Amino acid sequence: MRVIYATSIVLLSFCGAMQAEELPALPSGTITTVGDEAATAELKHRQTVDQQMQAKSISLDVREVPLHEFIETLSKQANVPISLDNAALQDMGLSRNAKVTVEAKNLSASSVLDLALQKYGLTYVPNEDGIEITSREERDLILQVRTYSLSALLQDSSGTIERWQEIITGNLAKDSWEVLGGPGTVRAFGNSLVVSQTEEVHAEIDYFLTMAAQAKQFSSDDYPVKSLLILQQDQAIQALREQLATTEIEIAFQAGTLRQAVEALNKKGAFKIQIDEQALIAQNQNASMSVTLSPRRRSVQRTLDELLRPAGLTWCVSARDNSVVITTPYTNCFTEEPRLYPVRDLVWHGLKVETPQQRQTLAEITHWQGKQWREVAILKSVRAPGVPALPDFATLDQLIQGTIEPGSWEALGGSGTLQFVEEIDCLLIDQRPEIHDAIARMLHQVRQQQSPDTPQKLREQIEKTNAEIISVRYPLVWNSATADLDEAGFNNLTRLIRSGTEEASWQKPEASLHFAYRDLVVRQRRDVQRQVLSILRELDLIYLTPKANSPEQAPPGQYLGGGGGGFF
Repeated sequence: MRVIYATSIVLLSFCGAMQAEELPALPSGTITTVGDEAATAELKHRQTVDQQMQAKSISLDVREVPLHEFIETLSKQANVPISLDNAALQDMGLSRNAKVTVEAKNLSASSVLDLALQKYGLTYVPNEDGIEITSREERDLILQVRTYSLSALLQDSSGTIERWQEIITGNLAKDSWEVLGGPGTVRAFGNSLVVSQTEEVHAEIDYFLTMAAQAKQFSSDDYPVKSLLILQQDQAIQALREQLATTEIEIAFQAGTLRQAVEALNKKGAFKIQIDEQALIAQNQNASMSVTLSPRRRSVQRTLDELLRPAGLTWCVSARDNSVVITTPYTNCFTEEPRLYPVRDLVWHGLKVETPQQRQTLAEITHWQGKQWREVAILKSVRAPGVPALPDFATLDQLIQGTIEPGSWEALGGSGTLQFVEEIDCLLIDQRPEIHDAIARMLHQVRQQQSPDTPQKLREQIEKTNAEIISVRYPLVWNSATADLDEAGFNNLTRLIRSGTEEASWQKPEASLHFAYRDLVVRQRRDVQRQVLSILRELDLIYLTPKANSPEQAPPGQYLGGGGGGFF
């Protein structure tokens, strides 16, 4: 105890000495720079080309036209110079006369170009004038260095630049980063990330950061909860899925072949549908198999489901040409899509949390509510009855991974992943489209079950439990079992605790603080007890160990929810 007392005296003396000296003045001016005109012009041109390729709305219907003619047409409509890497085309056995068929309506120039080039395994990269058509192999050899400002995501001190660096490398083009042997690198500088990557990965990063900033700025008054695709190339695929779900047709088949059924569906003209015959043959099936569908008006999606399910078949949307592909459940057509799910209303249980201070206060109040602390004896009084840990991500994690296709998640051998991006109150989920649909339906049902007065009741419960007077005996850990715990040392610790908590709370007759041998016994409001506990931990006078398999220690998929509340 003398150690604490002596240390306090030294600190006070040191602070007094520091106050006696006048600190040197800090620099008051700001360095101004003269820009590199050539670099500025190049960057501006690059940004203009990117904007034109993304923003320009293009409608084209070309069939079997030479590639170079298609490029000329698109270049004029997009107002972007587009050239061909003839050497790369020759290496692939292609020529500038390769035939292109594209049907696009109100799509960006980049999406139209993707549709046209995917058939041949081609892509495009930026060059000095505009963009150049080349092979994917050539593209992957070209690394571009770009800087991304994260000021909008860090403006309220939520999260760190390193945290966003981890999110990007852990979710976007995972195998392309140096940590897994890829060529891509990312470094933090101030509030920016400097990234060396391929053009394709840069496009993913740029779009993801745009979506993340958008989600962070969502108003709590009209909070949008629809999931956000974070890869721009998935937008066209999702748009087609939505059209399949909303477009209705009336069609019937009586013991016809699958091929005949697909021909009849294609004659309806709404969508391009094809059969993956190789996948069917691999499962001892073929396009001549008999199918039946009763006459009724239904969506195209429902039509496909009812037509294919009895035969053990399914369908997916092909990213290659935006068509519907009839295939088997065992094909690699079903790839994961990363999406952001805004869940501010769920993880904060409806409380309108608008400032970093409010977030910090709620997090501190409910810090000990998690299940991992439930068996720690000293915390049984400090924990607030009926109050969940906030933000309550653990319960939401358990709800999703424990009920929606559990075997599809990484924890049980699947490939799906889920993490909470607390900085923007979103779940980042990488899963197959049909599982995303199931997650969206479940979250909708959860929200429907929420009572409008839940936030008010939670506020009242927090205020009530904070005001309750409780007694806690803190088993302090001293430096030595034989330390001389003199009265001066005890008094010094008492002053530290009183000065670090709400002073007025100690004036009430029910409040007390005394020592019982080596333990500290405090009778106070529950919220003040949490402050006392925090001070003792900072002084290394008390140690708390969570039980095994806490959320911080457990492998992904072993879920531990909050200390109360929940979503139902």
